[in-house]
Amino acid sequence: MADIVDRRQEATAWGVGPGGRTDLALALAILGLWALWTLWSYWNELPPDLSAIYVAGWFWQNGEPGLIYDAPPHFFGGTPPLWIGLVERIGGPEATAFPYIYPPLWAALVAPVTGWMDALEFSRAVYILHLALIIASVFVAAHLARPRQMPYWSWALLAVAALMLSTSAKSALDQNQPTITTTFLLLFCLDRLLSGKDRAAGLCLALAAALKVTPALFVVILILERRFRAVAAFAVAGGLLAGLSLLLCGIEAHWQFRDAVGRISDNGLISAVNLSLRTALYGIEALFDAVPAFDIEGRNVTIGGLPGWVGLALAMGAAMIAAGWLLRLRRLHEAARLPLSWLTIALIVPLFGPLGWQHYYLLPLFLLPCLITRLPAGLRWLAITAVLVSSALFTLLLTALMPWPTMGYVWIATAGWLVVLGLIPFARDDQNGRTTLPE
Repeated sequence: MADIVDRRQEATAWGVGPGGRTDLALALAILGLWALWTLWSYWNELPPDLSAIYVAGWFWQNGEPGLIYDAPPHFFGGTPPLWIGLVERIGGPEATAFPYIYPPLWAALVAPVTGWMDALEFSRAVYILHLALIIASVFVAAHLARPRQMPYWSWALLAVAALMLSTSAKSALDQNQPTITTTFLLLFCLDRLLSGKDRAAGLCLALAAALKVTPALFVVILILERRFRAVAAFAVAGGLLAGLSLLLCGIEAHWQFRDAVGRISDNGLISAVNLSLRTALYGIEALFDAVPAFDIEGRNVTIGGLPGWVGLALAMGAAMIAAGWLLRLRRLHEAARLPLSWLTIALIVPLFGPLGWQHYYLLPLFLLPCLITRLPAGLRWLAITAVLVSSALFTLLLTALMPWPTMGYVWIATAGWLVVLGLIPFARDDQNGRTTLPE
């Protein structure tokens, strides 16, 4: 018990690094300059993913909630047919909005905002919020895994390099994706757990799950860790949010949301932005004519009639790997075990789920230092290589020379993330044998 108390006390001590306040100020300046440059780059952009939330809010505000979950025939493929007129009106003839696939609560909450600001102003406001959350995430990740001898300004430089050169960060920023918010909430949830603030952790997890649903899977870790206060806080906050959603939106909107999620499972997208094993396996089957034909050389191909056994096999595989990995990590102390358990679920969800959007790998990107610093030297370089192969922009460019560019990239990138997942059981408390968080 004393060991746990000591580790939790150390977890709450947010030091400012070897250079003191100057070090911290320099790190903030580096991240601030990156944020300003990024904000300027996207200032006049109207990303299709975020536009979906604005459009859904507009329909709700203007008494047309039945149009919120409209989608193309195979769900993927651009602007929903019944949205085209509105999307062109708010963004111009070249504008696109992808289908809305969030719980109805957020359409209802955003609805009043559509009367206060136009779509571009909304996008700019959300970009400012998301850039602030990314900077906060960099510091949370530093608290989790920064080597004690590394100054904050070095950590900030590495973070900026990763944010500028990784496909996951680029995808999240290109789309102004709410995944940025859920990534911060999940990181902060982990940090609160390590600091012994279980109720705050449960609240963060409930908020993340209310936005994206799949974060609810992390509650499995809380149960295995016997963090029942966090579980209770998650259940209470989640129940209140669900009640608010039903009160504001009614039951019919939730059935429409359920049906939209079902359409995703029934269809697929062959694209470089979709790094899931289901996509990779479908491409391999296509080479042997084992599935309905599609253009394997295409860059964005929507497909239907996916074989049901693939989803079932992947779900069973995900459950077995999660159970095996989480049990294997029980040998580690809490400061290592919790971040690595978090990374396990963060990788399994996109790799084995119906979709593996590039931006889903933003959370694993922030958690990777927790693994790399705790691997033996040889495996550490294997992990770094796998990350570069799976997440660096240059891999996407190199695969343009392959016979099947999109499928080739999907195969390579999913293989890289699988290697990272496979290395998690080899981690130890850390490279110096410490059992506490970095100072």
